[in-house]
Amino acid sequence: TTRLKTKSFEVSAYPNPFENVFNISLETPSKEDVTVAVYDMMGRQIENKVINANEIENTFLGQNYSTGVYNVIVSQGMNIKMVRLIKN
Repeated sequence: TTRLKTKSFEVSAYPNPFENVFNISLETPSKEDVTVAVYDMMGRQIENKVINANEIENTFLGQNYSTGVYNVIVSQGMNIKMVRLIKN
């Protein structure tokens, strides 16, 4: 039998903590658009963007955020990952 290794959906954000902006690093086999939603710790949505999967690592987020902790939810199709970021 032959096993096929499928690429998983992996998300990270850097730098963390960040001072001005942060980037999303995405590993996915899909070319489908990616949705990035950012929430503050009170549950308010701060930002919501739909980004081409090939362009996500060239996208800067976090401009004009207040100092604090943020939950970044990255989704693509049925795949969803959450990353927590700190703004200094």
